Amino acid sequence: MPFYSYILGSWFKVFGLATHSIISFQYIIYLLNIILLFKWLLRKGLSFHISAIASLIFMVQSLSFGFRPESLGFCFMFAGLLMLQNGKFLNLFSGFLLLGVSVFTSHNVLTIALSLMFFEIYTHRKNPKLNPYLFKKVLTSFILSSLLISLLFSFSINFSFYQFYEQINWMIQNRSMELGSALPYIFHDLLKYWNPYQFLPIYIIFLIASAYLFIRIKKFSHQKLWFLLSLITSVGLHFLLRPGMYLISFFLVWILILTFISVIKVPIGLKRFIHIVLTCFFLFQNSHLLLSLLCTDSIDRQSLELFEKNARNISENTKNIVVDDITARYVFGFNYPPNTQAALMDITPPPSQNNIWIVSPYRTAHHFPEYNTSFEKFELFGREFNLLSQNPYEIIVLGR
Repeated sequence: MPFYSYILGSWFKVFGLATHSIISFQYIIYLLNIILLFKWLLRKGLSFHISAIASLIFMVQSLSFGFRPESLGFCFMFAGLLMLQNGKFLNLFSGFLLLGVSVFTSHNVLTIALSLMFFEIYTHRKNPKLNPYLFKKVLTSFILSSLLISLLFSFSINFSFYQFYEQINWMIQNRSMELGSALPYIFHDLLKYWNPYQFLPIYIIFLIASAYLFIRIKKFSHQKLWFLLSLITSVGLHFLLRPGMYLISFFLVWILILTFISVIKVPIGLKRFIHIVLTCFFLFQNSHLLLSLLCTDSIDRQSLELFEKNARNISENTKNIVVDDITARYVFGFNYPPNTQAALMDITPPPSQNNIWIVSPYRTAHHFPEYNTSFEKFELFGREFNLLSQNPYEIIVLGR
């Protein structure tokens, strides 16, 4: 989306396009997300330790976003939700404005932002301090912020509405699916691509907690009830409308489970057992991050520097080169040759003498199996991990 490009471009203008600049940008956004999410959860009535654990879970999930725009989109979204908790006109206007910026930063936060925004405003109706003229203030601030966002968006695309529509329409046609196919796709992905026990148990617990909420709906306070309903609605809508990116809303699943466990009345021994089980699930769920960090081969800087010289020689003698994220960061340090296509997608031209791929075999083996590339799989106690490479920094050349 256009806002992300402008914000990122401004950062590179000031700090330069290099690995340290990109990593700094990412981790500043991660830190802001943790702070804003933590403050928002505290304002929603969650305890200090539940808010801290949920923020930690979101931070770990953010590592899987990489350099995608979702992290920055969530940053604006959390800031907007915090502003909406104050019923004053200026706060409402700023909140709606930030939520609009979040959507035009990453369209994948759209369903989550709209759901949480609606419930955030709806919970104000029973607050006597915020209720007077609330509807008028909400409507006015929403309209004014929408007009400003529309103006900023128009400038960001240089008023090229038709070209923007064509791109969005292409994405909808190629990257979306029918509502009836969403849940089967997610279920198939959880069972076939991931380890079935990695995410599925947490989703099952989420469904159990959601069912309990509706059965015992009168047992919850007004604030907790609407907060939990907002989480269920956000996850549900995101599943149906953005099934290809369903894991982006996974932190909301964890927040609901943690909130649910904190409010139900069970013996303290059982609650401690539940905490232990959830901790084991969390560690297992992120075991691929721990294993890749602690057990895979480290970076061989000398070999990569030598490979960079060879790669630049290749680029001088061919029309076009294609790199993936591994090559972009660890070989070129994001300082590509001018004839580089820094993307590896299903629409990327196949490797040839005029279109040489300098890529990770791990990426091509999973996304382009027709090229028969292979990589050394990570092995532990005699078991191979299909989604982990023993040498995640290995680079190959295709098309020569």
